[in-house]
Amino acid sequence: MSGIAEKSGEENVLLKVQFSVSDDSGRLVETTSEEEAKKAGIFNPNAKYGHSMIVLSDSRLIKGFREALMTANENEEKTVKIAKADAFGDRQENLVVLIPMKKFEEANMAPQVGMIVDLDGQTGKVQSVSGGRVRVDMNHELAGRDVVYKFKILRKITSDQEKLDSLLEEQLGLKGTGKISGDVATVIVTPELMKQESYLQGKYGAIQAAMQIIPNLKKLQWTEEFTK
Repeated sequence: MSGIAEKSGEENVLLKVQFSVSDDSGRLVETTSEEEAKKAGIFNPNAKYGHSMIVLSDSRLIKGFREALMTANENEEKTVKIAKADAFGDRQENLVVLIPMKKFEEANMAPQVGMIVDLDGQTGKVQSVSGGRVRVDMNHELAGRDVVYKFKILRKITSDQEKLDSLLEEQLGLKGTGKISGDVATVIVTPELMKQESYLQGKYGAIQAAMQIIPNLKKLQWTEEFTK
């Protein structure tokens, strides 16, 4: 195997990647390009565009895309068609669920058809609202379909400090707040960041990834700093 992760044991590398994914009809579903997202009518003002930081061993990464990344080289533009079996699999009817309206009311949500909702850490799409119940499809929107990925690996991140910096910026938008000294990393965050809705998810995502892809790291000290 040749490419960015051709050597055995390099599945934990961190890659800076630009990509777009379309379904088998050519409909753009996700992209790191703000311009493409706006043209396709899928622009999300809350999304981060430009690039994505990808850990090859991340369990959320579909098999077909992981294999394509491992055999690609830096600054090489590639297009790969991935069969549904190596993408998001078949649709599963048991993932279409009925949720009591009360659960949404408790979360101060007013579900509407087409709305994307987060339920216990899983994302779904509202199909119908009636009779005090909400029908939600928890299948990935590309389940049951072949997909096409267009991507380019901008960089393979190799230094420990840059890995930490990249993860903190990707997960939490932090810059210059993490330092590595020997086998210990320290991260300092402020109350303003802790107020963000996605703070805890980003925090634990960054910690888990850092401990996984920085081999020499033995301890990560996370300080939530308050001052008068």
